[in-house]
Amino acid sequence: MDFLEADAPLLDGEEYSVEFEALALNPAQVEWAMGYEPGQAPEPVPGVIAELLVEASRHASVKVGVRLFRAPEVLLDGAAMQVDGVVLNPGDRIAGLLSGAREVAIYAATAGSGVDDWIRAQFATGDPVRGYVADTIGSELVERAADWLEERVIDHAIGLGCFTTSRFSPGFCEWDVSEQHALFSLLPRACCGITLTETALMLPVKSVSGLIGMGPECERATNACMVCTMKTCFRRR
Repeated sequence: MDFLEADAPLLDGEEYSVEFEALALNPAQVEWAMGYEPGQAPEPVPGVIAELLVEASRHASVKVGVRLFRAPEVLLDGAAMQVDGVVLNPGDRIAGLLSGAREVAIYAATAGSGVDDWIRAQFATGDPVRGYVADTIGSELVERAADWLEERVIDHAIGLGCFTTSRFSPGFCEWDVSEQHALFSLLPRACCGITLTETALMLPVKSVSGLIGMGPECERATNACMVCTMKTCFRRR
């Protein structure tokens, strides 16, 4: 299956391509991600955003992949979680939020290597504004892809009579980024074309991974900043 229809069930172990238009990334979202109130970005930023959003659609190859695990494959032990025999150590904060999970979705998403190449080309023009806008678009694009998948995980959980947690990724809160290796061991090999370096950097760079808990007692954090310990992120606004 290449594309997941809106009412189609989420299939374990599948990878899906996502149409750029389905992500509905708009200029206001890009402005916000750059640190501006929507509609308040100074010139020439709005025009560059509009131009590069059109360009990005020609270079993106958005893919998402997911695996679903349920009890008894999912075990919680203090700050650690064991999924199909693989131990993950997300830390006390995240583990606490996952305490009601009886099933987890392990996912990965990418904007594709074409977006990485396109971003480098924008920086190579020598115009830092174009480079910064392109880089922001790439980051927001893959986050929107993760949002797109999360919506379908929520639908899957509802079908089980469950609620979901927020999604959590290595590098977030107390979860060490090196745990990408353990997380990716639970996904199909080279899921969505993503590979890991020894230092756990994902390639393509504009990629994300993580997990979402599901269970009758799961709760979503109203705002991820409520549990994140990073003090210098502008998104804490």
